[in-house]
Amino acid sequence: MVPSLSANIITLDNNPGSVAMYSNLTDAYNAAEDGDTILVAGSADSYGRIDSYKDLTIIGPGWRLSENNIPGLSTVSATLHVNFHEDPLTGDSSGSSCIGLFGQFNSDPEITDILIDKCTTAWAWRFKGPVTITRCIMGSTLTLDVSNSSISNSILSTVLLQQPNISVTNCVINISIDAVPNTTITNTIFRITDAAKWDNDPSFDYCMTVGSSFLPEGNGNLNDQSQAAVFAQTSSDSFYQLKEGSPAIGAGLGGADMGAFGGPKPYVLAGLPGVPRLTRLTVPTTATGLTALTFEVEAEAFPE
Repeated sequence: MVPSLSANIITLDNNPGSVAMYSNLTDAYNAAEDGDTILVAGSADSYGRIDSYKDLTIIGPGWRLSENNIPGLSTVSATLHVNFHEDPLTGDSSGSSCIGLFGQFNSDPEITDILIDKCTTAWAWRFKGPVTITRCIMGSTLTLDVSNSSISNSILSTVLLQQPNISVTNCVINISIDAVPNTTITNTIFRITDAAKWDNDPSFDYCMTVGSSFLPEGNGNLNDQSQAAVFAQTSSDSFYQLKEGSPAIGAGLGGADMGAFGGPKPYVLAGLPGVPRLTRLTVPTTATGLTALTFEVEAEAFPE
């Protein structure tokens, strides 16, 4: 998501010597108004946690940048945590987006239209209001306690779908699935091998299991595929790219590829946000009033 030109853009950077507008997350949040965007620089130090009552877009630099050989001035992610709240007097964080961040996100039941895109975490996420989760990678538990939500093009570990009318599309699920009836799972690859961590209540269409045979027959489902034949198995999140000749290629609904890299809006390596990234800045050490100050800038734009 590219920041709106009509909204304020607030910069946040807690690295020593930063020239950003703010170095403290709370200060940046206090300065923001509904509709504003906070751009967060990568840092080895966490930015901490906020309880948000505002409709904000918070964008980080992505993550695992060095593992995926992404150019730029920093190879570290931005760590911060957001709890989305609503209060008649304080405000309403409905409509907020978090993109390209490493952190924990949770929402109250009154909150709607939250977007979590291209994010990763070592913490559990729990949403009690409608949410869209897309192109994320999680090593912990994702719990949705609300209907009318969706998860797509994500790489997940433990998934708990506690209400009906939740859709899961083009994902990879590694450890367990627990869901109520009237949840739908499509074009998804499961690496679950423990029968105790499998749930037959969802509707499975054009899905695949790797190393097990838990899926119901029919509906385009494929059981007991070889992991070595399905995934590229390189490193980091690129492990989940489909190998050349993978049985998941073209095997999804409507001929789409199964897994996180299939479909119309595939997973993005390293969670790179769709905003330009500065890759080089050269400034002369001195300048006089008689000579022009010449500097060079290089940037790379990444697709949304």
